[in-house]
Order: sequence, then C-alpha cells, then structure tokens
Amino acid sequence: MIKKEFEELIKKYKIDTKKLDDEQNKLAKLVSLKNKISKVQLVGGVDVINTGNKIISVFILVNKDFEIIEQKIEVEKARFPYIPGYYAYRVLPSILKLWKRLENRPDIVFVKAHGISHPRGFGLASHFGVLAEVPTIGIASTILFGELKGEELFIKGKKVAQTLVMKKGANPIFVSLGYLISLKKALEITKQFFKEGHKMPEPIYLAHKFGIRMKKEIKE
Repeated sequence: MIKKEFEELIKKYKIDTKKLDDEQNKLAKLVSLKNKISKVQLVGGVDVINTGNKIISVFILVNKDFEIIEQKIEVEKARFPYIPGYYAYRVLPSILKLWKRLENRPDIVFVKAHGISHPRGFGLASHFGVLAEVPTIGIASTILFGELKGEELFIKGKKVAQTLVMKKGANPIFVSLGYLISLKKALEITKQFFKEGHKMPEPIYLAHKFGIRMKKEIKE
C-alpha cells in the first residue's frame, strides 16, 4: 500500500502507476537467477546520492585488491520523484549513462538497492542487470517488501534475500538477488568484497564515499 505522501506525488507528477507496474511485471519475467559467474576479477559498485532536486550517480570499478580501476559520475536534475517500488524510474537513466561511458566491463555489479526483493520482483538491481546484461547483486539497508524469517527474506514463499552483518554492532544489510546469480554465490562474493570495519561491500562503500564528496562540492 502506497503511503498518502507518495499518493500525492503520484497525482502531482501525473504518474501512471498501473503502466509502470505492468512494465515491471513484464520485465521481471526476464530475470534469470541461474549463476553466470565463474571467476571474479573486476567488480562494479553503484550508488546514487540524492540532494535537493539533483541526483549524483556514481559507478566505480575495483579489482580483487579493492584498488579503484575506474570511476564515473553523473550529476543531473531528477525528473521522477522518489516513490518506493519505482526507484529505478528516478535513477536508472543516469546509471545507464555511466555504464555506457565505462572503458572496462565488470564481471558483476553491486547496486545499492533491492533486486527481486521488490513488490513486483523487479527492483533497481534487477532492472539494471536486465538492461545492461550484466550479473548484479542488490544491497539494501531496509526491507522494501517481504517477510523476514530469521536471516532470510521471503516473498510468497520464495527466498529473495538474506541478511548479513560484517561490521560489529552495525545493523544488517540485505543481500538481494539481482540478475544472473544464485543467492549462495551472491553471499559468497559479497563476503569476499568486504573490508574490515565497513558495513557495506567495498565497491558500494567507495562509490558512496565519492558521491558524498561530490555532494559537498556541489553545495559549496
């Protein structure tokens, strides 16, 4: 159920949510969770920082030693409001611009958002994975949709994500299936790309850090 504040935004921007729901349901059928990962050499991290009416999208590539191989940034005016369940329509165009500008192609991409742990099974991590044709893992801080049973998140009896705590005393993150990867492999790779003392996997941590730095420069 959409909260009243978001219903008002839907009316203000004249958003046809039924059309978007239909599109997400259709595209969700393209999501494959058959593992396509063999070896991981280059990993991407995507984060989007919202500041006023602007969005700062960051795409970072790191190697197995967490060295930054490439980083791209896109700052643009948001053309779609933030509404839970429709986040991709706000930020995906900007992320895809960065994807096209990359000189290297990662083996897998961490996206700071949900994958199939979404009301229609098609969150930003899955949406990007399908359009870019690259394996993805969604990393989220909160539950968008589903039922948490112990460390596992379910939607209609299907396991869609699992919690993970890699920093002592920190709240858990949700490792959500994105595209072309199994949950077992997603957890394995996520743990592999953690640095001690950080709550998020390193590619996302670095992308977020760079985005926050750019946000400060924009305000200045």
